Amino acid sequence: MKRCVETHRACRRTSHSPPTRLLHVGSTGDPTRLVDGDFGSSSSTSYAALSYCWGGGSFVTSTRANIAEHRCRIDWDALPRAFQDAIVVCRRLGVEHLWVDSLCIIQDDERDWELESSKMAAVYENATFVIAPTSLENPERSFFSRPQDPSLAPIILQTGGKDPPTRAWAFQEKIFATRYIWYTDAEVQWECKELVACECSAFGRDPVNPILTALTGVDPFSCWSDVVRQYTRRCLTHGKDRLPALAGVASRIQEQTGSAYVAGLWKDHLLQDLCWYPSDTQLRKARSTTRFRAPSFSWASIDGEVAFQSPETATYYVAVIDAQCMLKGANPFGEVIGGFVLLEGLLLKAWGTSDSSMQDFISLLAFSPAVDGWPNYVPWRHDVALKYGPIGTSAGDSEHGVQRCMADNSEKFELKPVWCLRLYHSECNNIWPMQTEEFLVLGLSKTVSGAYDRLGMLSIDLSNLGARKTKRALEWLEEGIKKTVKIT
Repeated sequence: MKRCVETHRACRRTSHSPPTRLLHVGSTGDPTRLVDGDFGSSSSTSYAALSYCWGGGSFVTSTRANIAEHRCRIDWDALPRAFQDAIVVCRRLGVEHLWVDSLCIIQDDERDWELESSKMAAVYENATFVIAPTSLENPERSFFSRPQDPSLAPIILQTGGKDPPTRAWAFQEKIFATRYIWYTDAEVQWECKELVACECSAFGRDPVNPILTALTGVDPFSCWSDVVRQYTRRCLTHGKDRLPALAGVASRIQEQTGSAYVAGLWKDHLLQDLCWYPSDTQLRKARSTTRFRAPSFSWASIDGEVAFQSPETATYYVAVIDAQCMLKGANPFGEVIGGFVLLEGLLLKAWGTSDSSMQDFISLLAFSPAVDGWPNYVPWRHDVALKYGPIGTSAGDSEHGVQRCMADNSEKFELKPVWCLRLYHSECNNIWPMQTEEFLVLGLSKTVSGAYDRLGMLSIDLSNLGARKTKRALEWLEEGIKKTVKIT
């Protein structure tokens, strides 16, 4: 720690702004209490932060009812073992303050939670170090373990339990934090921007954080798809945090670009950001949600890992007219209660099928009328399970349509109307020439009359059709009438 603070250039902080609240842990025997972060000389306030998994347990938190009591004293025996251990670490390293989200954020105050959760990236970035127990499913258990005999030869061990990198909130913590102290079942490990060390060895590392570098680079949009893919691999205790847990990263991109953030997509990169799909390895985990948390056009509207189509060259045939989202609170990167994108492009009617027994969310689709030169039926991939049933819109009318549903409620249907919005045409010449047409597949909106919900994506490979049929199909598409399409 001393060597890092004094000699590591990459680990030097330019900002020392403290959080709104901190735990004052003092030294052994001192009472633990909640204090304001701006006390004294705020520029020199040193604190640690705890990164942990909440799990499904119940433990002490700060609420409107007990916040005054916590400012006076927090009973030691009321603290979970992991919190007690973190306080011990701080005291032994001479750091008098600790940030723990459950105690430093008023948990039953939505406004306070929204404000403070939007600052989490800065909290971890400005912390002197982050304490990260890797094997705890919840904070009720101690992360201290008995030291191993140093005379024994080191062997490679796989740590048990849930590793913090599987936590969605830990994604931006890891990007922005300066120093990490990992407590594994096997040993204590150190990681900063210039050094990785453990009890058995130490080695240098590249001080460049590739994601952080990209976020502050010439084209921050270029790394967004990778950020989202890595982030959506991780777990959240509360699904409503799908957007808030990435707010710190999103705010950095907006600082660099000035672009509007629309429920996980960027207005100035919207067409590329619309090209997400559930990753192949996670399709069975992709689920529609029981409560609204994002518009259907956003990857945040489903659970599970998502990836992005990334063609080498693409000609887009859609124009962005508008894109907006309605925020739940004041945080522009937090929870949303609605939103839409307004696009202009070629909209083709089609007839979709779905087999509820299929686990990979791939079904068949037929255009109506048929596209000259294309197969009668083409496979398409829907984002989540689907069903065909009544749709009640905000206008009060009710009609039937293909719609998202929970996996347990999926139903088999045949030849029901869906719509395909032509998105782009791509060509590549790696091993052999390929031409692809990409579409968004849409169904009638469940909430807004005359609008659509996203159902999935359709990719048509033109490479095997032959030059004559491909030319005829592309000409047919070019002659199509463009429409204004609202996706909610």
